[in-house]
Amino acid sequence: MSKKILCKSCMKYLGEIHEAKLRKNIVFLCEQCEVQRKALELRYKNNSHDDYMDSIKDIFGGVF
Repeated sequence: MSKKILCKSCMKYLGEIHEAKLRKNIVFLCEQCEVQRKALELRYKNNSHDDYMDSIKDIFGGVF
């Protein structure tokens, strides 16, 4: 029995798995979608840091 693998985001066909044991609810992403995911993750991390620094600047009158 084989199972087709599709990218969770864009539904691109990635291949097939034959007789494998995989973790339940595993997600597969193609390379392009993984790059987009990493970029969004990086953007989120940078924005949360910027918001924190803006708050500190507001408290201390923009000294930093």
